[in-house]
Amino acid sequence: MAEEQAEIKLLRSQKAKLIEILSTDADFVLQHADSCSLLSRHGYQQVKACRSPSEKVTELLDHILQRGPEAVTGLLKLLNSEPLQETFPMLSFIKDLEVHTVSSGEKETFPVPETMPSKDICNNGYRLVTEKQLMTLARTIGKTWREIGRMALDIPLCEAGTV
Repeated sequence: MAEEQAEIKLLRSQKAKLIEILSTDADFVLQHADSCSLLSRHGYQQVKACRSPSEKVTELLDHILQRGPEAVTGLLKLLNSEPLQETFPMLSFIKDLEVHTVSSGEKETFPVPETMPSKDICNNGYRLVTEKQLMTLARTIGKTWREIGRMALDIPLCEAGTV
């Protein structure tokens, strides 16, 4: 019971960060959450009806939190899954989160590794591109973004045929 409550607190503590990361492709997240049965039919329709990606992710997270510990555990497993980790590399921090349940009187701690600030200046004077900017660009380009990445950025083709 304490561990289940700790997972809910963990998700709440990371909510703002998750909204920022997952909003780059909210529909992708929604479809995966639905395929894992993390949402009720009504909940799915509510989330799908949201207009902005950040509103969609916020509604999704709120709905899962309301469904309780089982849904939260399912979401944490989904966030650690290969498809989401590949699509949202900044979700790698989820793997490093630990839920510490301790004896009563003490607080749960959720250690989060430091992430690189998005406004770091490179040695050539340019700023680093954020994951959100890359995902926005990929969505704008469409399905050819992988091919462009391979050609322009010299990214090799993976064994499975995807980038």
